[in-house]
Amino acid sequence: MVNFARRLRWNLLRIVALAVCGVLALVLAVGLATPAWAMQGWLLMPDQSRQVLELEAGDSVDHVKAVIQDHFGYDPQNFYLTFNGTVMSDQRTLSDYNFHRDDTLALNFNAVAPHWLHGTPTFVCGQAFDQHFDYEVLGVQAAVVSGPLPAGLVFDGVAGRLYGTPTQPGNFRFTIRASNDGSFAQTSFSATVSCDLANTGTDSQAPFGLAVLLVLSGALLIGAKSRLAQR
Repeated sequence: MVNFARRLRWNLLRIVALAVCGVLALVLAVGLATPAWAMQGWLLMPDQSRQVLELEAGDSVDHVKAVIQDHFGYDPQNFYLTFNGTVMSDQRTLSDYNFHRDDTLALNFNAVAPHWLHGTPTFVCGQAFDQHFDYEVLGVQAAVVSGPLPAGLVFDGVAGRLYGTPTQPGNFRFTIRASNDGSFAQTSFSATVSCDLANTGTDSQAPFGLAVLLVLSGALLIGAKSRLAQR
């Protein structure tokens, strides 16, 4: 009777041990099948739409950019990511930036070198000028970083607009830089301002009138000298 009880207890222990091992094996299998730190995050696009991304805390920013390329076709060389206003380095990981489930990354396109929106314009003294530059990227502002603008013109870096009325002739060379939080690009422009009397507002008859006045003055002077000589 005693031996039977011992054998029963031993069998029960074996059954419990096998059950525990089975549970542990199941937990281990599920753990291996599920990526560690797997989580859902959000991607804020330049047009302010939001897209879902499946991420892991250990993902590098460079890897996340590759995932974005796979999903949306954007070349990683043409954009950068920010988190809470900070530009993210490609070599760092999401955990380095304390990124958690349901947090949002922002996709920003790199600045593109400015160019004339409607082709190279002409500059003429006295004629109103109003042209725009194209940056091709949202959220970019620009500024003149070198060289003088033609006299009489003003640059609006937010609107990308050069406007005013040229007042002086000459050749001008200036550089405009477009930039955002993570990139910049710039272009040098040349402008030749042509002026003539009609465009500068000068009376085209004035030189002719002055010449006539000089001739008449000379004739009067010669006449006066002749009268004095006759006396």
